[in-house]
Amino acid sequence: MENLETIDFKINHFKEIYLSYEEYKRKSYAPTILLDFDDMLTLAHDILEREPGILNFYQKQYRYILTDESQDTSLIQHKIIEKIAKPQCNLFVVGDEDQAIYGFRGAAPQYLLEFKKTYPNAKIIAMTENFRSSEDIVKITNQFIKTNKKRYEKDMFTHNAKNKPIQISKFKTEQEQWDYLVQQLARTDDLSSVAIIYRNNASAIGLINKLDKHGIPFYLRDFKNRFFAHWVVEDVLNYLRFSYNDKNIAVLEKIHIKLNPFISKNDLELLKRADADVSSFVNLAKIHGDASKKAQGFLRLQRYFNQLNKLSPHQAIRFIREKLKYEESAERICNNLGYSFDNVKGILATLEYIAVGLETHQEFAFRLKELEKLMGDSKYNQDSNAVTLTTMHSAKGLELKGYT
Repeated sequence: MENLETIDFKINHFKEIYLSYEEYKRKSYAPTILLDFDDMLTLAHDILEREPGILNFYQKQYRYILTDESQDTSLIQHKIIEKIAKPQCNLFVVGDEDQAIYGFRGAAPQYLLEFKKTYPNAKIIAMTENFRSSEDIVKITNQFIKTNKKRYEKDMFTHNAKNKPIQISKFKTEQEQWDYLVQQLARTDDLSSVAIIYRNNASAIGLINKLDKHGIPFYLRDFKNRFFAHWVVEDVLNYLRFSYNDKNIAVLEKIHIKLNPFISKNDLELLKRADADVSSFVNLAKIHGDASKKAQGFLRLQRYFNQLNKLSPHQAIRFIREKLKYEESAERICNNLGYSFDNVKGILATLEYIAVGLETHQEFAFRLKELEKLMGDSKYNQDSNAVTLTTMHSAKGLELKGYT
């Protein structure tokens, strides 16, 4: 807690949020104190630090210790293990710094690179034979991983024969990439021997839309309903809803902070007492004085939402992004809260892609629901002739039929 001032979290008011959270845990259920997972680790470490009798008990209790997937272990977990393992240091650690992919969760693979500093007598054994992959894959991955300089020097090898050379294709747009994949899959008889690997599930929505339109079955390994519940998706749907009825204050409450001119909470309260049969924008103009600059801005929004209602789904999303300046508002929110604006732009681009060829806003909303259901139901395709879709995280250790 004393280091808060020295860390740049890229989130406005982070210190206040953190301190409020800690106070909530201490006081909200007093005298009971709430603990999260981080607390469990830090408290365990502090107890072992302060209480030599307890530490001695666990050192005797666990004379031999084994940790697996140690590249995914956090620094505090490493420190707890270190305390219990000493002084005998009967510690067997299995890990591979080349497989460290959980830094965003607090994993500290650098601890493995400094292992001999902590345990000077440790013996490091490199298991370099690959039993799964063909020579083609092992050779190129050896070259690729060496671009990472923070690793132990080692060369993987395999006694497996060559299979097929790895092909690399470059595309200017995601749509070109999806078209290529669909063409390749259309020529493939055994789809169950094919996997498509991507960064996150949001990256796959456009591809899934394409696969479904071409009748290509898929199995999604780690479906999570995050894309369709994302605030950006909800915002776009609420903009469309509000274009049908700009008297609906319940919908306006969900998007008001993204509109320009800005609509305050006080404005919303005044709207609730205004004429319910009149456009919210007309009522807002009256509240702020019809001749004022802000009032003219509200009347401009009324015209824009009337235009929005008449556009095709694809045109409507572009109109929301640009004419209604949603993208500017989203960027401001991302900067304030530390969200990824690139991720927001990616979601908006995906929504535009899904909307292509659809005629009504209702069709667009239905298509999103349809895609969500398709993704959820894909689990039933696991044992059928379907292409496997997976994130890089979920693909770790994955073995596919007929694939090396």
